[in-house]
Amino acid sequence: MSNIKNNTNFRFLLIYPLTVGEIPRALSMLAGVLRKHGFEVKTAVNTFKKPLNVSDYVRIAKEWHATHVGLSMYTLQVLKSYEIMKAIKEELGIPIILGGAHPSSEPVEGINWGADIIVRGEGEDTLRELCEYWKGELVQPSNVDMTMLTEENMNKANETFASKRVNETRASKALEQPLSDIASINDLSKIKSITYRDQKTGEIISTPPRALLSELDDLPTPAHDIFDDDAFRVNNVVRGHHRLYTTRGCPGRCTYCNSGVFGNKIRCYSVETIMERIREVYNEHGITNFNIADDNFTTKKKHVYGMCEAIKKEFPQIVWSVNSRVDMVNPEMLAAMKDSGCYMISYGIESGDQETLDKLRKHVKVKRNYDAIWQTHEAGIQVFANMLVGLPWETPKNIQNGIDFFHSVKDAVHLWQLSGAIIPLPGTAMYYDLGEENNFQEYWLNPDFHMQAAGIQVWQNSTNPYALSTYFQRNMFDDNFIATGKFFKYSDEHQRSLKELMFLYGGHNLTKLYGGQRWKQFKIKMLSHLSYFIYHHVDPEIEMNVVNQWVSRKNKDAEKSSRWGRSGLRERVAKKENKGLPSHSDDKYLVNMPSHMKPRNTQ
Repeated sequence: MSNIKNNTNFRFLLIYPLTVGEIPRALSMLAGVLRKHGFEVKTAVNTFKKPLNVSDYVRIAKEWHATHVGLSMYTLQVLKSYEIMKAIKEELGIPIILGGAHPSSEPVEGINWGADIIVRGEGEDTLRELCEYWKGELVQPSNVDMTMLTEENMNKANETFASKRVNETRASKALEQPLSDIASINDLSKIKSITYRDQKTGEIISTPPRALLSELDDLPTPAHDIFDDDAFRVNNVVRGHHRLYTTRGCPGRCTYCNSGVFGNKIRCYSVETIMERIREVYNEHGITNFNIADDNFTTKKKHVYGMCEAIKKEFPQIVWSVNSRVDMVNPEMLAAMKDSGCYMISYGIESGDQETLDKLRKHVKVKRNYDAIWQTHEAGIQVFANMLVGLPWETPKNIQNGIDFFHSVKDAVHLWQLSGAIIPLPGTAMYYDLGEENNFQEYWLNPDFHMQAAGIQVWQNSTNPYALSTYFQRNMFDDNFIATGKFFKYSDEHQRSLKELMFLYGGHNLTKLYGGQRWKQFKIKMLSHLSYFIYHHVDPEIEMNVVNQWVSRKNKDAEKSSRWGRSGLRERVAKKENKGLPSHSDDKYLVNMPSHMKPRNTQ
């Protein structure tokens, strides 16, 4: 890295190796920081329309003469990311920086696999200081005490943060110690929230975590022009511009969630900053359907009402959807949201069983789940219910409580999430609490296909979904990790109870996706039953092998062969973003919805 500091032409290649269908907006934020500090920026994003392999990333970095490479990493397909990193390192020998949820939770691992620097947590301030370091400028130290965490203590701090759900700074403080060697004290060690290998001592050093950003409006303007728009274009709409971020953080302490990047403290962009982005997207792309992708939009009431008032006043023609906790909405707030164009709320319901909610540390009652769903429905807002299934402690009685809950709210729920098979991600309490006894520690380093595919609805992130999933998993419920038992083992009785619940969720969604088409609903249900039977009672691989060979012979385009393409959802979503929601008669998501539940511009 010393040679880089003498370079005056800095070129930073941002790589997003996970296959996606829309612009990864997080890279826009990082690019804004890099540009402000004189770096040229280019992206290499793996997309369905323009998939990239390892050699492609090397070629792009080489042809563009990149001086630095940053990889945004997820636990899903982590070995592929390490392979990309290794190939670029061997070919070009330039600094590799990793960021994202996975390296924030497993920073020592990233260094041992060959990365030069791990950026832990929120990246903008850390990246700013790194830019100063690379350019040979005077680094204003954020690590003023010049302390560090050893490999062992860094891992302990992350486990404490996840398992005990204490503040990250508190989890780290008691484990910090002065830098162990005078040779280790350099400009790099002045920067908080990074992990690196000291070039003189060979020691892996983690500097203390920095405080969360408090003023989001002070961040550099995101760079939205760094992507190949054609790779994300569907029906002349560039997918991803519809996604807005108005806050960071989530106050929840749920055992299955990794909050290691944005933390538990809620911070808000000003309403005016968000409105500037809406104006930009509306004027440049004509998009009128937005998704506010905050972890929990409704935490700050003042923020919610401010957003509702501003949208209603300036953009009465747009519609929008959000994520929320059930204990952070009330009828008054829901009415204001509906009045300003909110048409759907995605709730983390997770379960209809109180014991399960308690073990997940949701800190809500089943009654509150019930009330929030019905209050939202009565406000005229659609409910998207996220549920978790396959929790190892559940008994048939727990699952029966979930079935009873389903029947009590099904008339108020628009759609149920069909990918709720629990995956214990690193950086979560569930991973640390259950990993050893169930023997899945560091499962992401296992080259086993299923372990490399550990993510939500794996088949939707693949260019060939038929090779990875069954008909049941694509059309009814994605039970991949329940069926394979890769994380937890399930008894036959447990499986039978889960089967009933999964068919209820999937069958409900069929009535929304194919309302009025009873024969089609019946056909999908019957084929799903057959698919489930073959997987569990004949051979778990026979369907995938046969169907994959058939599709391969027909040589269909991979994107169109997926359910996402076959059912036309991609096209319909793109049409919504381009022109706002169409007439409900043209959209299976809105078929047979009461008039009070339709988005405002469909009435």
